[in-house]
Amino acid sequence: MQESVFELANINNEIWSECLSRLKNKIKLSGEDSIRIYLLCDTCKGKIKILGKGKKPMDDPEVYII
Repeated sequence: MQESVFELANINNEIWSECLSRLKNKIKLSGEDSIRIYLLCDTCKGKIKILGKGKKPMDDPEVYII
């Protein structure tokens, strides 16, 4: 199992749809493979804990990780 996390923050519906479309076109799932997408409400976003001093993508509206 690969446990990678990719963060998309502060995006509008158009960009969100484009990201999903690209993902569906680029990734071929087989067997028991899956991709899980968890959407966070504003309350949940406020509870995110970050360790370290690296740049936080959610603080930069121009960062899109696809």
